[in-house]
Amino acid sequence: RDLYARMYPPGLDEQEAEHPLGDYQTFNALFTRGVKREHRPIPSSGADLLSPCDGTIQDVGRVESGQLVTVKGIAYSIESLLAGLDARPYEGGRFAIVFLSPIDCHRVFCPGDGQIDEAVHVPGARLLVHPPFQKPEYPVYTLNERVILSISTRSGSCAVVLVAGWGVGNITLPLAPGF
Repeated sequence: RDLYARMYPPGLDEQEAEHPLGDYQTFNALFTRGVKREHRPIPSSGADLLSPCDGTIQDVGRVESGQLVTVKGIAYSIESLLAGLDARPYEGGRFAIVFLSPIDCHRVFCPGDGQIDEAVHVPGARLLVHPPFQKPEYPVYTLNERVILSISTRSGSCAVVLVAGWGVGNITLPLAPGF
């Protein structure tokens, strides 16, 4: 635990985890651990979208002319990110890029009340996604393996794109259709 905290400060917050850290038998179980409800309260209004995961907000913006541009100046077409899913419902919509570090819980939730309509697996590389390694010549979000979830909500269509990074062994979706 101390070595992990030195490698990835400030380390894991054991108070948030569903179980004591020693109970997780594999690294994957630790990464995808649950978080106690009281540590991630959900507003009662239900009108807002929530972050689908723990992590650091790397960028937010609006999809314009089929493109989203990150703070690092890397342009991605929404079509390339969605790998064949209809990108039209997302034009003019908002996006957020959330970076999950090794200390973050890697369990992903639906950002609003909704239903998963489609889940698409896109094979690819596992290049480093850590912000300093993101470069225009290596658009990691479209080169790396990813899973795209198309979700219907009361507010409209929503997509969650899970991008695998270096060291990520797999993306599993126990509740998604076809997985």
